[in-house]
Amino acid sequence: MRILFLTPYYPPEVGAPQARIHELALRLVKRGHRVQVLTALPNYPSGIVPPEYRDRAGTWEVRDGVEVHRTWIYATPNKGFVRRILAHLSFMVSAILAAPRMAACDAVYVESPPLFDGIAGWVLAWSKGARMVFNVADLWPQSVVELGMIGP
Repeated sequence: MRILFLTPYYPPEVGAPQARIHELALRLVKRGHRVQVLTALPNYPSGIVPPEYRDRAGTWEVRDGVEVHRTWIYATPNKGFVRRILAHLSFMVSAILAAPRMAACDAVYVESPPLFDGIAGWVLAWSKGARMVFNVADLWPQSVVELGMIGP
């Protein structure tokens, strides 16, 4: 099977989503599947892109048998609602623009949050004639109320 993961978070960044997706991708490669990851240039949580990835709109590399396609993102520290939204929206747009360059796939696995990735995942799946899995790993609707962003 040909599987495409869509996530803004992937090693060399460190964190739960990064580790979860990378481990899943590795296990699928070991079982003989072709795995691609469409992700952002690494920058989480500092907003600083490492020197080897700077000044590029995107990169392509193979990490442990996984084809990793990195695309541009508005890199910003993980602070402030507006900056985070802009970063999420920029990755969504970059991922959609990268769709024609991605190899054919049978399934698109979208790791969320951010929820905007679901839109990019839908476009990718539709453009490739693939099925889409939308995994919402951390949905905390009550936190939006507690932050005063919406009423109870």
